[in-house]
Amino acid sequence: MRGNTVTGSTLDGIAVFSNQGTGPLNSGNVIEDNTVMANGFGLLAARPGDGIRTFLRANDTTIRNNQVHDNAGSGILIANGSLSNEILTNTSTGNARQAAAGTRFDLHDLNPHPDAVRRQRVVRQCVRHRQPAVYHRLTPL
Repeated sequence: MRGNTVTGSTLDGIAVFSNQGTGPLNSGNVIEDNTVMANGFGLLAARPGDGIRTFLRANDTTIRNNQVHDNAGSGILIANGSLSNEILTNTSTGNARQAAAGTRFDLHDLNPHPDAVRRQRVVRQCVRHRQPAVYHRLTPL
């Protein structure tokens, strides 16, 4: 997905799904040069939507050069079990606009252990917000 403006989505602005059971992975996606803003305010009873979100088994996704701001949930959220992703040179600011159960950030990796994300790469992020970016110490590829 390249060069789009995504705004006003009821839940997540851009979401990468897969068969979350034992089926095939969803891999090799590229999300770049998009503006993702003001998403996730429509289903707050379920959860605030995120700007860009990968789900379990959505692996090897490149998220690059996106402008992500003013979303209800996290700006960029990598779900537990979404592995081997590259998150490169995005600007994520002013997200987490809606109070909710759980913590939201401009950049948030939900993988619980550094070993699980050892192949993920997060490079040169510009994150300006009242909350810091949260991600595990990553080992270079």
